[in-house]
Amino acid sequence: MKKNIEISSLIILAALAITFFYGKIIINPNDYFFSNSGDGIKNYFTYAHHIKSDTTYFNFEGMNYPYGEHFLYTDCHPLLANTFKLIAPYVPFFETHSIGILNTIMILSIFLTFIVCYYLLLEFKLNNWISILFSISITLLAPQLFRLGGHFALSYSVAIPLSWLLLMRSYKDKKFILLLFLNNLFWMFIHAYLGVVVLFFLITLHILKTINKKIVYKDILESLKIMSALLAPIIFFYLFLVFTDTHVDRTNNPSGFFLYNAELDDIFVPHHGPIRLLLNKWLVIKLNFEAWSYVGFPTTILCIFLLILSFKSFFSKKSKNRLKSYFSNKELNIALFA
Repeated sequence: MKKNIEISSLIILAALAITFFYGKIIINPNDYFFSNSGDGIKNYFTYAHHIKSDTTYFNFEGMNYPYGEHFLYTDCHPLLANTFKLIAPYVPFFETHSIGILNTIMILSIFLTFIVCYYLLLEFKLNNWISILFSISITLLAPQLFRLGGHFALSYSVAIPLSWLLLMRSYKDKKFILLLFLNNLFWMFIHAYLGVVVLFFLITLHILKTINKKIVYKDILESLKIMSALLAPIIFFYLFLVFTDTHVDRTNNPSGFFLYNAELDDIFVPHHGPIRLLLNKWLVIKLNFEAWSYVGFPTTILCIFLLILSFKSFFSKKSKNRLKSYFSNKELNIALFA
């Protein structure tokens, strides 16, 4: 009964937040664009064109005439676009309302982030009401929300917490390993960047967790099963691309990997709000839009406090013991490094 009250409270709060920000779009999702220029209008176009007009499932014919382009390179929500393309001849709604469906899915992702974050925090033995509070703050601060300005396939804030939750559940119940694999494959075919971000985090998390405990033969086998669920989607995606892409002369040295990386100011300096306005009066801090990852004012204060406490722990046993109590959860310590 108590748990029902807690999850019901979270669902109501999540629904209110979604309605406040996106109420008009929820009512008429097919009448709105989150962006009508730049990457935004291009990504709506490639997605809708592939569903309605492309004659094949793997080649996008709406650009680079007369050759077209492989659909994975067009940022068209490849898995969704092909699924709706397959269904549309039988259910025309998926063609005529493709934009509305995509808008609904992106908003639904935000709603699900509230719920998934709550269950993820419970895995770390946090108090239920504390988990509700932090699931709300984590969701509202999620940097993926800003991708709704144009990079729609990167806007799914539910991707990382859901994948992390499935990994945690896979350690307890091996039945979740298949679900973990399918989840990872799903994100790779929504957007390769998002899939790789999720998988690099999970792979690092899994490796650190494995080397952090005593290894026995049974553990090695179980660890390899989980690792296969993490590596196989990347391999499958790469092989799929190799065997289905007929276009030639792609560069072997693409730029961008070392551009637009987050730095400390992107994480601990607000990009909006009253605190940002105060900082602008005293400091000139140019944040990189691509790297906005603000963790919130309370978390920033907590990090400063922990740095001070860490310094004091070199000279005080009391501070050292207190610091240990903040980092008593091994799972979270590993995740922090990952």
